[in-house]
This record gives sequence, structure tokens and C-alpha cells, in this order.
Amino acid sequence: MSILARYRELLTVQHDAARQAIRGLPQDAVDWRSEHLRNSLGVLAAHIAGSERHWMGDVIAGDPHPRNRDAEFRTQGVDAAALLAGIDAVETYTEGVLAALPEGDLGASRRVETAVGEKEVEVAWVLFHVLEHTAYHAGQMNVLRELWRDRTGETG
Repeated sequence: MSILARYRELLTVQHDAARQAIRGLPQDAVDWRSEHLRNSLGVLAAHIAGSERHWMGDVIAGDPHPRNRDAEFRTQGVDAAALLAGIDAVETYTEGVLAALPEGDLGASRRVETAVGEKEVEVAWVLFHVLEHTAYHAGQMNVLRELWRDRTGETG
């Protein structure tokens, strides 16, 4: 199996974890913020999609897309179905970027604008960052789902 094919599998596992955390929840659960974690499930789902689109599209593929990162963290009132569709859409977009990416380009450099200025990163670094970032937030989402269950007595 190629490195990029394995990467797609690993990223899909994280997307699935994020999807599982919000699937079937009522709006109050999607928007709820725990006293222990400042972001809601809706915020985290929107941020996963926005961040991945930025790194895969803007940075790796050179396909700029306007992103309002701050708005991702104000997400509220977006239902679970729309958030799931956002994760699905970015997963499909990423599949296209990865299908067009030669494995020989993993060491290629890309420029990215950060909060502290522009820096140069390798494509492989971007891929690791996206996977790590998605896994981190998918984990937070699963903790939030469990906290919601504890709070409300939800089962399943």
C-alpha cells in the first residue's frame, strides 16, 4: 500500500470519529459548551473542516479558499447534518488533493502564512499536521459527547 493510500485511511478513521461524536445529536447538544472544554461539538466540527481545507487546498494544492477561522470558533445553531456534510465535503476535497499529489512531492516545500509571519514547510509536515490536528479535535469531540451523555443521561 502506498504512503498516501495509508494516510487517507488514517485520516478517514479520524473523520469517522468526529462524525460519530455528532451524529444524531439534538441542536442543544451540538451547541453545548462544557465547563471543562471551551469549544462545542459544532465549533470543533466546523474547525476541523475549515482547517483541513486550508492546509490541503491553500497550502498543498495552491488552491486558495477564503477562510474565516474566527467564525469557525463562533459556530452555533448549525445542525448536526450540516456539520456532517462539511466533514464529508472536506474529506472528498482532500481525496482529490491526495490523488493528484505524487509521493515524490512529500519533501517539497510550501509557503504558509502564520500568525507570526510566513514560513516554509514540507508537504509531509502538512500531512502530519492535518492528521494530528484532526485526531486531537476528534478526541475532544468524543469527550464532549461523553460529558453530554453524563449530563443528560443520554444512552447509545
